[in-house]
Amino acid sequence: MLTKKEKTMMPKQVKLSFADFRDAAVNNGIIDPKTTFMIQMGAAMAVGCYP
Repeated sequence: MLTKKEKTMMPKQVKLSFADFRDAAVNNGIIDPKTTFMIQMGAAMAVGCYP
């Protein structure tokens, strides 16, 4: 989840695009859970949200 500060720093269109990508990756019914998790980690790192 994003912090309040991170939510205000990210433009609305970027948030919507990222949310759409995440939803498509998680709810596709094809990719197994382990691969889905790796996609989520990669996407988070791509936007600078390091674990």
